[in-house]
Amino acid sequence: MAGQDHAVGVNRIRKIKSWFDEHNTTILTVGLCALAVGMVAFSASQIFAAREVDDAQLAQVLHVRDDVEGLDSLYTEADADFLRLLDNPSSHAVPWNVTRIERARHYFGELEDAFVNDPQRSRDVEALRRTTSEWQRELAQTELTARTDNETVSIQRQALGTINETRHRLAVGVESLDPARELSTSARASISARRLASERVAFAAAAAAAFALLVYGFLTNHRLALERARVRIAAEEGEARFREYFEEHPLPMLIYDVGTRKVTAVNEAAVRLYGYSRDEFEGLAIARLRPADEAAEFLARFTELAAKTGMVKGSSGVRRHMRKDGTHFFVEPTYHFLNHANRRACFVVAVDVTEKELAKEALQQSKQMLEAVIDSVPQRIFWKDTRSQYLGCNRAFADDVGLTDASKIAGLTDYDLPWHSFASTARMRDSEVIASGKPLLGYEEYAPAQGGAWRWFRKTKVPLKNARDDVIGLLATYEDITERKDAELALRLRSRALDAIVNAVLITRATKNGNLIEYANPAFERITGYRIDDVIGSDCRFLQGDDRDQPGIDAIRRALAQERDVTTLVRNYRRDGTLFWNQLYIAPVRDEHGQVTHHISVVNDVTELMQSHEMLHHQANFDSLTGLPNRALLNERLDQAIRLGAELGTRVSLIFMDVDHFKDVNDSLGHGIGDRLLRNIAQRLGACAGDADTVARYGGDEFVLVIAEEAHTDRLTEVLARVSQAFARPIWIDGTQFYVEASIGIASFPSDGCDGETLLRRADLAMYRSKSNGRNSVHRYEPELGRAADERLALSRRMRVALANGEFRLDYQPQVDLLTNRVTGVEALLRWRDAELGPVSPATFIPIAEENGLIVPIGEWVMQQACFQAQAWQSTLPGLRMSVNISPRQFARADILRVMECALTRAGLPPSLLEVEITEGALMAYGSIEMLRAIRATGVDIAIDDFGTGYSSLSYIRTFHADRLKLDMSFVRGIGEHREDEVITRAILSLGRALGFKVVAEGVETDNQLAFLRRHGCNFVQGYRFARPMVAADAHAFILNFNEGAVEYS
Repeated sequence: MAGQDHAVGVNRIRKIKSWFDEHNTTILTVGLCALAVGMVAFSASQIFAAREVDDAQLAQVLHVRDDVEGLDSLYTEADADFLRLLDNPSSHAVPWNVTRIERARHYFGELEDAFVNDPQRSRDVEALRRTTSEWQRELAQTELTARTDNETVSIQRQALGTINETRHRLAVGVESLDPARELSTSARASISARRLASERVAFAAAAAAAFALLVYGFLTNHRLALERARVRIAAEEGEARFREYFEEHPLPMLIYDVGTRKVTAVNEAAVRLYGYSRDEFEGLAIARLRPADEAAEFLARFTELAAKTGMVKGSSGVRRHMRKDGTHFFVEPTYHFLNHANRRACFVVAVDVTEKELAKEALQQSKQMLEAVIDSVPQRIFWKDTRSQYLGCNRAFADDVGLTDASKIAGLTDYDLPWHSFASTARMRDSEVIASGKPLLGYEEYAPAQGGAWRWFRKTKVPLKNARDDVIGLLATYEDITERKDAELALRLRSRALDAIVNAVLITRATKNGNLIEYANPAFERITGYRIDDVIGSDCRFLQGDDRDQPGIDAIRRALAQERDVTTLVRNYRRDGTLFWNQLYIAPVRDEHGQVTHHISVVNDVTELMQSHEMLHHQANFDSLTGLPNRALLNERLDQAIRLGAELGTRVSLIFMDVDHFKDVNDSLGHGIGDRLLRNIAQRLGACAGDADTVARYGGDEFVLVIAEEAHTDRLTEVLARVSQAFARPIWIDGTQFYVEASIGIASFPSDGCDGETLLRRADLAMYRSKSNGRNSVHRYEPELGRAADERLALSRRMRVALANGEFRLDYQPQVDLLTNRVTGVEALLRWRDAELGPVSPATFIPIAEENGLIVPIGEWVMQQACFQAQAWQSTLPGLRMSVNISPRQFARADILRVMECALTRAGLPPSLLEVEITEGALMAYGSIEMLRAIRATGVDIAIDDFGTGYSSLSYIRTFHADRLKLDMSFVRGIGEHREDEVITRAILSLGRALGFKVVAEGVETDNQLAFLRRHGCNFVQGYRFARPMVAADAHAFILNFNEGAVEYS
């Protein structure tokens, strides 16, 4: 459809082009007339437009002159008022009042608009504006500095000279802008006279040119009409000769109309070939001459050719056409696009080649059938000439040599194929067959294949002979037998492996009388002691003796019944009657019909492994020091006791005991004495418990007792009493007397928990409450203990989610330099707003983060975000320092230096713009001095946070490689209220100055505090007196306004 639309468009264009060819002289004549009239009209319009431009220029000059005179009048008035003020100071005259300034701004604005297209004049106006502003300032400065004595005003001569000089520059500037010089009457009259003369000459020239064009157009139209008449007569004679040639030609000829896609003319040969009469041909769609399945493609190709310009001709090759009766035949058409009967047409000569095409098709079918037969053979087939050059091959051979097209093998030799290194041997075999005329049948050869791998082939080569019995080449076939060779080798290797394997292997045949042994390897004789010849034909169950009641044997029976593999553990007996553990694997073997005919059994002697397993089981469940159940067995027995208690409705109590001051024993007497003490404690605890109870060592100096109570007895109280009595007696070790004290926590099922983990956790909480109450006491679990722990645990989980979801943010509190009255730094403060809890205080969540280790990833995030923010502010707040707090746990890690350097590198922040704040307590840790030196080496500043609240030792302070001390807010809040706080504050400030530290006061909230700190030499402060911690955008705006003086603070 798209092709037809395109053809219609092309035909329409050709019609329009033909119409233009026919009427081009008339169009030319009319165009020349129109051009002449246009020239006259254009000349007149240009004359009128020039006059309008001249008038507009005159109006603009007059307007500019008014503005210049207005400015000059303003300067005169201002000058007069200034002189009046000098003469009479009491007159209070103002040279440049608001009204006069507004008038001047108005005149300058109009002058700038007037000279917007004149760069030089625009610069003059701007220079005059600047000079005016300069004169205004000089007059105002003179008024301020003038001395008045009664009625006399004294002015410095230099100032008055400067004023007069500036006034002179104003007069010169006004004169340079005055357009009066351009308004000379005589000059404008002369210009107007010259312009009028030019307009008359231009109008006369335009009229003359128009007359010449009209004459030329009429003469040209007459000549072209004569030429068209001669061409039409010649075309009529040529068309008559073409019609005679067309009708009498023996080959079928047709003419297609390009616009209508129909046949417009045919000769007699075409009528005979297609079976249509001339009347039927007239108006016949050209697509009807092609089969329906090819019509669309033909029309698209026809449209494409018709759209081309210039001489379009050629041949489309052999095509199928269709007669009137529907039969198909083959033609080889040639085409030539031309004009026929004043229309775009295509002249076609259709040569009938049906017989030739049918013969070619029959030959091709025969060839394809032969190729299909050869390609369907799985063996590789090829044939060569007498020079061992390949003539052809089947698909399988082409795949072997890596050819996608089998025909490309022609002309190649063995040197061109993957086995080129083997080519001489292959060609020797070819020569032998060609020379002798006898075939080589079924010989095996180890030769290279594609990819360089060597494989086994079974080959046959037979000579090819012609009708005279001459050898003209050879035909060869081969098949890859590598897999068969490998299978034979594998069979031999497996047979040898079975003989050499350390595990016993049996092959049994499934019969009605059982599974009878047909094969046993030497390992069977070594493991069982039975000779192989003695067991062939026997049922393999004799190895079990009378011990048939085993779970493993039941598993074997089920597997045999279901005809599947099985691996199990059974007890077997050797010939001498000794037991051995057998890890037995049995696999069924099926025949080609899927029926199980044999079984393969692998016997693995795992007696030593079972003995080791029992030993490991004891080690895994019992404490090696005390012999008591360990934590794993405790959990198992505790769960069993809880399940039994749930079934019987009885109570299960758990006693969690920690030996007080046991660490002192290890530290003072050594771990050997400590271990012996633990063994004595374990023995006494075991004597206190009953048979149904469990005493376990939980770890270190912690023990756990699980007491399974009965329905109407309080066994817990009895056991606690026995424990108290047991440890009331001293323990003697090597002449040393030990009195054991213990902190005990108790939790019971079901009142305190319904699972072992909960009971252990809550008993542990109760035990820690005993320790906090002074040790050597018993405390039962209370819900308040659990709730506090649960809250801390829940908050810990929420913190992990908050870190993953990005719920943390940084606020920034400015630090003010009181000497420069500028914000020189900010402290990054971590904030958290939980979706359910709302804002969470840092005092609440930071200690928990310290405990659970989350402070490390949170601290890394804070360091990175703070560095990014500091770098982002450098463009508008250059030199602003970012202070970041480092927790003691972070500082104690070896990678804190890497974290800082990584954050600085990723943000691109100079190290000098980062300050880390470290508490005194963290600095007391081992290795802190070396870490401080390493941090200082990177260029990062160091501040000691909360100074005065920790270990303020002078001997340590002098070794701290810090830059600043941060005075703790607890001292600042006491200023004005507690004399002691003021004394400490003054001492810290003096100490800081003496040791070369800068001191930053935190928590400054009142004017009284600020005045005290400023009075005693504290130059850096931060606190609510200046600003609360703010989000980044608010902090940025605050600092900009503060540093620009827009925020009052003093």
